[in-house]
Amino acid sequence: MDLIKHVRYFVTVAEEQHIGNAADELGMTQPPLSQGIQRLERRWGVRLFDRRARGVQLTEVGTALLASAQHVLDAADDLDREAAERSQDARPRRLGLPPDLGSAVADCVALAARAIDGTGTTLLPVIAPTTALVDQLARGEIDLAVVQHPAVVDGLDVGAVHALPRTLAVSTDHAPTGAHELQVPVALPPRSDNPPAHDQLVDALRRAGYTGAVRSVASGTEAVALTAAGLTCTVHPLADLPARLRPVPGPEVDLRVRVATPRLSPADALHDLVATALEVRLASG
Repeated sequence: MDLIKHVRYFVTVAEEQHIGNAADELGMTQPPLSQGIQRLERRWGVRLFDRRARGVQLTEVGTALLASAQHVLDAADDLDREAAERSQDARPRRLGLPPDLGSAVADCVALAARAIDGTGTTLLPVIAPTTALVDQLARGEIDLAVVQHPAVVDGLDVGAVHALPRTLAVSTDHAPTGAHELQVPVALPPRSDNPPAHDQLVDALRRAGYTGAVRSVASGTEAVALTAAGLTCTVHPLADLPARLRPVPGPEVDLRVRVATPRLSPADALHDLVATALEVRLASG
């Protein structure tokens, strides 16, 4: 016999003073609820309710036992919450990061790991495009993420927007004086990774005078390789521009990002520590 379940039956019927109403409150039908009350009465050897035409009324014994029964339920609920909190603290924190952060990926992971050091939990980085990160946040598969801005973030809480310097880059074998002189395609992640940010970047390049085509590439590594070979140009984090690439003067192509979290996520001190660490890193550029 599940004592907690049957005690909950008892307390709910006592509150509603009606078997049918109590059954609705518990999400069950009347017959199993009545049978459950009878089993509890047999176990305890007492009568808990007097049955009446329009409901039930606590007996003297039932009234005497009600406060203790409620205490048992409160204690069980407290135990469930404590166990859930301990489980939450023990599981890895899943941090989503887009692949085009460059060296900032390592910095964000290191700072987030340092924020939870000594707490008994670990950090699990998840590298994925912004659209995938937003979906995973909405499904509760990751705890927080750095996402590109702009992006469709309905249902999420987002932090301040931070700009990370990037540059339009070409092979060192080329020396254009501006984007308008480039004759090769620009290698960019697929538009499906985050359509709003992709379109905004292409618009910025057009305003700067770049008229070349867009070539989708699977990774930043592929973009660097094609650019070093003189087949494309690319947009790359300025802080870690490879030796074989050089910046092109002119266009403003900063990567704008922000920290995003599920809107209904429970209060969590570790979660807040990680989010704060990421905001500090991103704010520093």
